[in-house]
Amino acid sequence: MAKKAKKQKISIVGIAIVAVIAVCAILAIVGVCIDEWTTTESLAGLKGNTSFSDYIELAEKERDVQGGISDIIGSKVENDSLLQPMVAFGLIAVVAAGVLLVLAVLGLFMKGGLFRTLVGIMGFVTLAAGIISIAITASFCGDFLILGAGAILTAVGAMGAGLAGAARMFIKK
Repeated sequence: MAKKAKKQKISIVGIAIVAVIAVCAILAIVGVCIDEWTTTESLAGLKGNTSFSDYIELAEKERDVQGGISDIIGSKVENDSLLQPMVAFGLIAVVAAGVLLVLAVLGLFMKGGLFRTLVGIMGFVTLAAGIISIAITASFCGDFLILGAGAILTAVGAMGAGLAGAARMFIKK
């Protein structure tokens, strides 16, 4: 007689971790999409917001021009060498959160230690990308710019998803 295959159940803890990763990945995506990656406040109380897509376009122009951002926009930017790393790590944080979500969902259905380990490793990568993203953005801002809601949402989303993914590696259920 053939042995009956044991029916495996999806754990509640696994579902909760996937839900947390999903919410945090959505936060990271929303952070990149809104129009306030950095902001300024003038003396009159008016705000000037710069979106992440504007920084992507600036980074593309900076690759083509030798002088950097200061030559492109006509004013002095304090840390113009940090523009391309800021854009890169912002995108890496969002992509890492998305990949982590996909791995976590697959890990619900594919039992075994391999997916738990992959989710844990990707969780640490996502956490590091979120930390580096907010650190580089804060350094880029300097004295003249303020971190906007987009940069904060992306960092919090990536770090939250990374923590949840890293925790999945240590939870055995």
